Amino acid sequence: MRLGVTGTPGTGKTTISRLLGEALGLPVIHLDDIIIGEGLVKGFDERRGSLVADVERVTESAPRLVSIDGVYEGLSIIYIEDPSVFDRVVVLRCSPYVLEERLRAKGFPEEKVRENVEAEILDIVYSEALRIYGEKVLQVDNTGDPREAVERIIGKMGREGSRCDSVDWLGLIYERGDFQRFFRG
Repeated sequence: MRLGVTGTPGTGKTTISRLLGEALGLPVIHLDDIIIGEGLVKGFDERRGSLVADVERVTESAPRLVSIDGVYEGLSIIYIEDPSVFDRVVVLRCSPYVLEERLRAKGFPEEKVRENVEAEILDIVYSEALRIYGEKVLQVDNTGDPREAVERIIGKMGREGSRCDSVDWLGLIYERGDFQRFFRG
């Protein structure tokens, strides 16, 4: 099985991938590291402080990069425009309130924190994964205990079309009156 685990930075990709690898007896492969090591980047985005993947070259190389059974972890999974590469794709989600704390604890600059929290609220990674992988996608809320999230993932993996957890961060922040907090001018 080739299982992709992706999500906005700070949603717990590394932790969940490690736990899934242990539970399923599969190696964990950090796809973003491979992409960097293979030189499949266009350059560096100074404003965002991150590398820019060459989507066309990543997609062309995907069958070679994702060739063995394993848990493949990384944001770059949504840059692979080939739905046949993964058997299932897990998109991790996290409450914007918790995500904000996690990213600050990791030392992300405030602009990066805001950008990633906004992306999470607006379902950017989930929407891209659905566009590419369709029914193979499982959406999982990893706001709480990662072991519980792994149990939900494993329980749903055999069921095609199961999207797992219902997530509506936009509705949550609207209900709490925090729209302006997260989307400033």
